[in-house]
Amino acid sequence: MRVACVMMQRNEVDCLEPWLRYHGHIFGYENLFVIDHGSDEQSVLATLNSYQLRGVRVRPMSAAIDFKDKGKIMSAALCQVDALGVYDLLLPLDCDEFVVMRDETGAPSCDRDAMLAYMAALAGETAMLQVTENFLNTLGHPGIFFALPYQKVFFTRGGCGFVDEGAHWGGSPRSSETKATRLVYVHFHHKRYATLVKMSREKLRAYIDVDDPVALETYRGIGWHLVTNLRGTEADYMSIMTPGGLSITFPALVELFLALGIDPMFCD
Repeated sequence: MRVACVMMQRNEVDCLEPWLRYHGHIFGYENLFVIDHGSDEQSVLATLNSYQLRGVRVRPMSAAIDFKDKGKIMSAALCQVDALGVYDLLLPLDCDEFVVMRDETGAPSCDRDAMLAYMAALAGETAMLQVTENFLNTLGHPGIFFALPYQKVFFTRGGCGFVDEGAHWGGSPRSSETKATRLVYVHFHHKRYATLVKMSREKLRAYIDVDDPVALETYRGIGWHLVTNLRGTEADYMSIMTPGGLSITFPALVELFLALGIDPMFCD
């Protein structure tokens, strides 16, 4: 049973090494494929070099390549990895997404053996597979997440077709059917405010003038949800970090992070 994780990133100072350590533990470093979109942060470049020595496959890419082509780039990479013919499942991931699942009772689980056993049972599916839930992090509250609906896709061997810019949707040449799974992505979308603003500006710059308040006010294109990060205040942002009715506790993930040398508050 082999699972490939394909991820594209640029200057993910906080998330990159935790992502590599966690998924290297679950799936093996040699099964991680990182497309580096022109990173120039020295700590990120050092991390990529270090983990290449452990088997991670890193593909450098110029920063001049338009970020809005991410869907095409990820689709091509997934198909190339699929063509190797050795992977049972292929997961397109972002650098802030960590693969876990709900067990048969509905409880969140990051148990490696249980996850691989469940994923092995999915390997024979011909439908395009779906992740329908994410656990969204809350700053200052390690191990407490908002359990929210999500939409992501992944593939079984021979089924890679295409994904959109965020792998929220895609297609397979083998089947038009889809199948929901118990896989969940822990989503470390919430980052310290200064980091969030910086990354939002970098991603939106490909589509609009991020220094034009009128353009920000009216923009509804790709990545439009990032606009709220540039229009609000840090106080507004931190006000939503209050666990409530949609929250779940996931102490096992914190324990695993600590065992792997990952700071559970790496985004804080």
